[in-house]
Amino acid sequence: MEFNKRDILKKYIKVAINKYQMVSGINHGIDIHGNLLIKEPSKSEVTRIDRGSIQWR
Repeated sequence: MEFNKRDILKKYIKVAINKYQMVSGINHGIDIHGNLLIKEPSKSEVTRIDRGSIQWR
């Protein structure tokens, strides 16, 4: 699943990878491959998400 351009509009974003795993953090946009880039507070590197369901608050 590729993420849409509207997904880059939110500053903070939360993505459900599967039933048991969630990723949340500061939104860094979408790379050229369609992966969502999220900066998690607990990690120094940006996380690339290639599939998942965005949880809108």
